[in-house]
Amino acid sequence: MTERDNRQVRKIIYDHFEYIETQWDEFQKETQAMNKHHDIANIQFEGDFFEVTVDSITRRFELKTVSPLLHQASEAERKTFEVSPSGYGIHWPLLDEDISIDALLGIVSAPARNRKTA
Repeated sequence: MTERDNRQVRKIIYDHFEYIETQWDEFQKETQAMNKHHDIANIQFEGDFFEVTVDSITRRFELKTVSPLLHQASEAERKTFEVSPSGYGIHWPLLDEDISIDALLGIVSAPARNRKTA
């Protein structure tokens, strides 16, 4: 390729970069939404209770039955959490505590069949 060809290719890429970037972002959002296990929102603490909206349904749990560690935690520790992007659970990094949404809801998943092990 000549230097002129290289400049033209760079110009085409530059001219279309924003479009490509927008399309990529949309693709990632759609893929993440399709693979999401649960939609988790509105995590709140009121006294000894834990309230969370899962799949558009708000549920309330007694903290000492959900997690003795969260029950004893400070307000700052409780409010410092991360929701997994896939919607599988919630993690409290200051406490190193994880709660599975399926476990919280009492959903029992069947083990995978034909599972191969090393």
